[in-house]
Amino acid sequence: MNITFVVLVLNEEDKIVDAYCRREKLPFAPAIGMKLSVNSRMPLWQTADGMVLDPPIKEIVYNLDDDEVYCLFEVDKELASGYWSKIKNMDSNHELRQFKLHNEIAGRADGEAREPAEARGTHQGMGTTMLLLINLIVPFGLLCYNTIQNIESIF
Repeated sequence: MNITFVVLVLNEEDKIVDAYCRREKLPFAPAIGMKLSVNSRMPLWQTADGMVLDPPIKEIVYNLDDDEVYCLFEVDKELASGYWSKIKNMDSNHELRQFKLHNEIAGRADGEAREPAEARGTHQGMGTTMLLLINLIVPFGLLCYNTIQNIESIF
């Protein structure tokens, strides 16, 4: 399953000051509240000042057109880990557009709020329904898959 992790760096006013992303293939769909880690020398969530954060997944969106799951994390410090790719143009970034961001991007030149969800092609009712389905069905599907794998390994 194609998964894109998106990280927003928020300032004290909850405005987006930076963003990162990383695309991975996983054998399962992540769930809200899940945390991401790897066994490496440089922690995923290490900041420039050496602090290590541990954020949970805040929001998940499944894009039917992309056949991709997007997972949103929020942190309050810029990340120093080489695992992440910095998002350069936050106003037009495809990964960021997957989420109905309530936060403004800090330092936005036009000072205007983000365009309405309808204009971005995001329909709140459908997104909520799809999010609910993913969070209910995927764990059940994973349980069934793991059970079948365990049964097959016996035979």
